Amino acid sequence: MKNNLNVHFWEVPEDSSFPFPELDANSPMYYKALEGRASSGICISGGGTVSASLIAGYFKALNESGLMDKIAYISGVSGGCWGSTPFAYMENLPDADFYANVNAPENYVTTKKEAVGGKTDINNAPTNSMAYAVTNAPIVRRTLKNLPYLHEAYARAVGSIFLQPFNIKSPVNDATTRRNYFTTDANTRDNIIKNNSELKEDDFMTMVSNRPYLIMNTTMLVPLLTEAYKMKEYAQYLFEFTPGYSGMYAAHGTTLNGVKIGGAYIETPGFNTTPLAKGTNASVVNVGSDYRFELCEPVGTSGSAIEEMILEENNLADKLAEYLPQYTYWNPVQYAADNTPKTDKIYFGDGGIVENTGIVSLLLRKLENVAAFLSEAVYYGAAPTDTDSQKR
Repeated sequence: MKNNLNVHFWEVPEDSSFPFPELDANSPMYYKALEGRASSGICISGGGTVSASLIAGYFKALNESGLMDKIAYISGVSGGCWGSTPFAYMENLPDADFYANVNAPENYVTTKKEAVGGKTDINNAPTNSMAYAVTNAPIVRRTLKNLPYLHEAYARAVGSIFLQPFNIKSPVNDATTRRNYFTTDANTRDNIIKNNSELKEDDFMTMVSNRPYLIMNTTMLVPLLTEAYKMKEYAQYLFEFTPGYSGMYAAHGTTLNGVKIGGAYIETPGFNTTPLAKGTNASVVNVGSDYRFELCEPVGTSGSAIEEMILEENNLADKLAEYLPQYTYWNPVQYAADNTPKTDKIYFGDGGIVENTGIVSLLLRKLENVAAFLSEAVYYGAAPTDTDSQKR
């Protein structure tokens, strides 16, 4: 079924004066929960299930210290999205379920018999906890199971592991059940409905009330050659998915089918769509899509390490590239100005390819205080010496 929408878009001016929509009281994407919060954010780096598992401890400590309700942003990359996204969207679950089984590393045991005196059996985690998700994360097996979905295979696998245990209905497995759009809160949902009278409240999933604003960082891979296989043959750009809007802050010289890359954001329900006609005013454009862009897709794309295997090996590229996340990208500003035709679908990949900390997205928003949780065994600074390597 074709979905036609009127969606907002925003152009990023060259003078860096862009008022991000969630902070602009005049924007339909304004996020009221940020009022009164400090100019602050936390970053959760990549690191696969290591990063995802540590998130429960990070967030529990922030909550118990009273800081979580004061933080404005959570910026996740790869495994950092696997934990931060369900925290933002988990439906009708208490926070205590998310944090369940959090303990010091030395207090984890592997059998119920050993779970005495403050010890925690890692194999006996509640099903609605991050501990359960990370200890039951057969990503390869789930991906293979979803291979018939091609470009969605990895995202569907990630969603089934890290979203569905938290009552988040993504991916949708029943062919008779519609996919839901995702957005920030009731205010942003209602503003989308104002422009699209055929949509209803139950067409959307919204964040848990008063959560920090979520940023899911990915990488857009723009081919520099007609037939691009290896990573060096792709331009790699930081791409942001958020509940309200998605796109790329910086405008780049690279073009795709004559369409410039970056420098604009579009309402997230309008991502991966086809431009149809200009909207009712200068900041709205009409788009069409064959299905609704659902939450598991940015979460899986941010952590889609599959491209490292595919794009570094010529002999695997032809056979496996079709399983990379792939979406239609077009520049809403350029289209609105001159009716530029849509681009072809292009590959997206793991957010850690370009920037694995999540810090850049928060620096773009000029936050005054940023705390980074670096969960992967990599060096951030001078190249390590042999002695450093031995210590590591």
